[in-house]
Amino acid sequence: MTVQSHDATSQYWVFDNEYRLWKKGAGCGIHQSDVICSTVGYLVEAGQSLEYGKNYDGYWNGKLFVNQLKEKIIPAFERIHGARYQALFFIDNSQGHSAYAEDALLASCMNVNPGGKQAQMRDGCYQKDGVTVVQKMVFSWDHPMHTDTGEPKGIKAILLKHELWNSHIHGKCPSHCNSDATAECCNKWILECQPDFQEQQSLVQETIEGLGHLCIFLPKFHCELNFIEFFWGKVKKYIHDNCNYSFNTLKANLPLALKSVELWTIHLWEHHSHHWMEAYQSGLGTKEAQLQVQKFSSTKYKSH
Repeated sequence: MTVQSHDATSQYWVFDNEYRLWKKGAGCGIHQSDVICSTVGYLVEAGQSLEYGKNYDGYWNGKLFVNQLKEKIIPAFERIHGARYQALFFIDNSQGHSAYAEDALLASCMNVNPGGKQAQMRDGCYQKDGVTVVQKMVFSWDHPMHTDTGEPKGIKAILLKHELWNSHIHGKCPSHCNSDATAECCNKWILECQPDFQEQQSLVQETIEGLGHLCIFLPKFHCELNFIEFFWGKVKKYIHDNCNYSFNTLKANLPLALKSVELWTIHLWEHHSHHWMEAYQSGLGTKEAQLQVQKFSSTKYKSH
């Protein structure tokens, strides 16, 4: 979530013939990365702030989120619940959260031929006669032709080892591969379809599962499934209502806004998101699902 020092309400009470002068620009901003939990609500110890901008702390990215997971979020969860409990994280499908490790198996980061500017990837694997065979992505030091230690093999050498190289098509498509194609468009596409490349996880998922927890990546453009979005809305409402266009005031108000959201309110948002999930799972489209959720929200229960 990002908030700016000029975030304010759009309506004011003023006398007749008076007008409010609006500040130019959005003002200085803060990026806030936080976690809310179904059992305890807002995890204060897990939060991390960044005063973003070219002349400030830079911009938020996937590596910063991974460091936050390792150093703040998961340690805070385990301190509160105990190390024997396992967390299930709902992760929104943003660009930073879908970043990969530098040595991840990504055919898009490979050249067709050996060497050149391409990533040095971790080992892959393939099946041969029912046996899993380790596939090195770089040449060994004793290779007769490629003597540079750790030189990447490239797409062609890997597929030749798999016996999958197709000499009748391009090494890579001139522009972009057709994601809906049913036939082999290029050799890069063939490599991308191999199990070890298909099973490659994002850096966020590798980090979470490597520390013994689980995560689910929510679908794109479906913020109704992520109940932390309601949390951000509540926090921004507090910021807007208490704005005086000062960056110092914004920095003072942000912790108060985060702590102002009560646990029972978070539970309501969580249940609301679950009703959306149930509606989609039953096969309803977006409009029909919205009507179904609204129908549940408007139901009033009476005692005998």
